[in-house]
Amino acid sequence: MLERELDNLRGNQKSKSTVIISDRGDGFIPEFYIPQEDVRVTVYRRLMNVLNLNELNDMLSEIQDRFGKLPDEMKFLGSLIAVRNFGADFGITRVEIKNGIVKITCPNELGFSSEKNLKPEMKNYISNLGRRFIFV
Repeated sequence: MLERELDNLRGNQKSKSTVIISDRGDGFIPEFYIPQEDVRVTVYRRLMNVLNLNELNDMLSEIQDRFGKLPDEMKFLGSLIAVRNFGADFGITRVEIKNGIVKITCPNELGFSSEKNLKPEMKNYISNLGRRFIFV
């Protein structure tokens, strides 16, 4: 985190490509889980600024340690953040979620034809987004 802030101050901020996600669904921090609005805002801000999947995993673990078991809405939010911010690193360009069906768009040259071809690091997050997957 310190390294990121130093890079920002030096003007070396790296731009990352994001995945387009349609129908974001129920990804949020429930008020019953974190009642203090200022704490929820801080958690949102920190989640949106994670730099990689390891940092996201650590952040979600920290939230769980502090506030208890993650509700489904938080798991979904973590998955949305993972796919939006880091899905492009795994060849994903677009994700559409509708009625529990997740349509994942990947360029043909990457050879993703099914869920089993997706790397485990991203597969775990995508599995929280729906019940069925279609790769196009």
